[in-house]
Amino acid sequence: MKTIGTVTGVIIGILAGFFGARMEGLNWHSVLASPGAANYQNSPVKRDPAFVAEWEKLKKTNPQEFANQKARFLVMAQIDLARFGYGTRITGTLDQPTQEALKAYQLHKGIAATGDIEPVTIDNLSSDDDSISHPDLFLGPYVFIADGWDGGTFTATGSWVEEGGKEPDLENSQLDCYEDWHVCIDAQAREMKLFSATSIIGKSDAYRIKTWDKYEIVADSGNFDPCERDTLHINRQEKSVSLVSVPAYKDEKTCKIFGAPKTVTFRLVDGKQIADPRNKARQSAFKSVIQMSEKAWAIIDGK
Repeated sequence: MKTIGTVTGVIIGILAGFFGARMEGLNWHSVLASPGAANYQNSPVKRDPAFVAEWEKLKKTNPQEFANQKARFLVMAQIDLARFGYGTRITGTLDQPTQEALKAYQLHKGIAATGDIEPVTIDNLSSDDDSISHPDLFLGPYVFIADGWDGGTFTATGSWVEEGGKEPDLENSQLDCYEDWHVCIDAQAREMKLFSATSIIGKSDAYRIKTWDKYEIVADSGNFDPCERDTLHINRQEKSVSLVSVPAYKDEKTCKIFGAPKTVTFRLVDGKQIADPRNKARQSAFKSVIQMSEKAWAIIDGK
């Protein structure tokens, strides 16, 4: 979608975030422990066979380094358990309060209640920490500004969603059209995830105006892309903005890399339609992870 006529594209901090997350020994697992965080869901019990194998290998081949790594994981577990409301102190030792907190957490998660640090517990602590660590999302409203239509200017803002498609990306767009210049420019800010790093990319797509009358603006992406042609439709009466992406396949060999051809329609909508369900899921995850009394939850909920 909207790959034609790209004017600019800036990727911020992807490599820095990725390499900064990598650590020595078993700590590389911090990169792998949070794949479910994007949906802000408290996912089922996580068991990563690769991590378990690495854990057991280090335990047998380098007991001293294994002990050092386990001690680090213990401190991180105490921090997480304290944050989740299990009452631990950050002592760096597997004392009785920590064992009891671990058992309570393991029972809550459906993990074998060993009261000790092991891969499955580490996985779940990391995932739960990730699921409650994201602030509420805010995406801008849908605004259709046609005051300058008859004078040759138009602006709309919102977020693009695919009709009947997958969960939409997190992005905001501003669309500006200029009749005298025969162009519409869609400037976007979009979330991109690479392993454990989240970055924002900025890009602008240009569309050549083909029609501008009292009722509609129609613009297309031209013949620049070998795989698809995008057509922008702006309807003044309906106050709607849509984009139809049709496969072109001028370079069949290259285009097949991106899968089977498919005609897709996108609509510009209010960002709340995207943000609200994800915020509710994050709040649900928060209530599942954090151990609070009913009175405490009532206070938080303002009841």
